[in-house]
Amino acid sequence: MTLELAPRLEDIELLPLSDHEWRVSDNALTEREGFGLLGFVERTVEGYEVMRLGAPLERVTVPSMPAAIRFICTAP
Repeated sequence: MTLELAPRLEDIELLPLSDHEWRVSDNALTEREGFGLLGFVERTVEGYEVMRLGAPLERVTVPSMPAAIRFICTAP
C-alpha cells in the first residue's frame, strides 16, 4: 500500500510554457519516483484552468494562481 502525501509548497515549481500557461512540478520527487509532474495551469478569461494529473484526471477553473496551486497541491 502506498500512502500519497500532498506536496509541500516549498517544493512546487512553476515552469512557464507561454505567457499564460505553466507546468507544475514537485521538485521533492526523485527521478526514480518520476518527474514529479503534477499538472498544468492556463490563464483564461474565466480565471485559471487547472488540470491535475492523476487517477482520475481533474479539471477545474479557479479565480487565482494561488487557488490553482492549492488545488494541485491537495492530494486527490
